[in-house]
Amino acid sequence: MAIAASMAGHSLNTEQDDYLGTLGALIVAYEDQNRSFKMPEMSGLDALKGLLRDHDMNASDLARLLGAHRSLGSKILNGERSLTVRHLRILTDHFKVSADLFLPASSPHSRV
Repeated sequence: MAIAASMAGHSLNTEQDDYLGTLGALIVAYEDQNRSFKMPEMSGLDALKGLLRDHDMNASDLARLLGAHRSLGSKILNGERSLTVRHLRILTDHFKVSADLFLPASSPHSRV
């Protein structure tokens, strides 16, 4: 890692660039094999709540963003309602994230 860090950010020739790329791939492979923990899966609802928190938004703000009745934001955040395709488009445009963030990894067709 020290060698990779010392090479990063410098003007490299083709051979050095290839070496750094290979070294980086080996480091990633090593870390993947020796990782003692795995990041927990985050639900789409948790991701939405995190985005709202990061942007100082609440349930009412969510409803306004979605152009819906103010109760919809609370219903979505309480798991009583799911996001529609229209909602996903609005959220991905507003937060500049992929719609995949709101979909569980185990079921690509599930909704928040």
